[in-house]
Amino acid sequence: MADLAVPLPVQVICEMLDVPVAERLRLRSISKKLLLGRRDTPGRMREIADAIRAMDELASPPAKERIENLRGDLISLLAQREIAGLYTRELVHQNVEFLIIAGHETSINLTANGLVPFAQHPDEWALLASDPDR
Repeated sequence: MADLAVPLPVQVICEMLDVPVAERLRLRSISKKLLLGRRDTPGRMREIADAIRAMDELASPPAKERIENLRGDLISLLAQREIAGLYTRELVHQNVEFLIIAGHETSINLTANGLVPFAQHPDEWALLASDPDR
């Protein structure tokens, strides 16, 4: 989980959003605070609120920058909607954050759940590894 299922989705999402490499570890840390841990732990809601604020701070500069310099990434696509008057800046931020959080959690679960059967049946993994076209 820690070596593949958790970091892989963040890496892919960051590539799609063109998040600078320097911000990716911070983004992963924020996402983990939002997604992992029991909700009934004392202080958990404060931790979630702090992580949401950090996510807002992370989403704001690239959204502003894309308004001025569109690129070929998803943030630029959202920024185009703001330029056209279809989205507010807040909606751009919310969509960026949604992509990060929703894409992250579902992909972690999909990757982990997809690999469990191979761990339980190494012979099946060996078949797949010997013939990737399967």
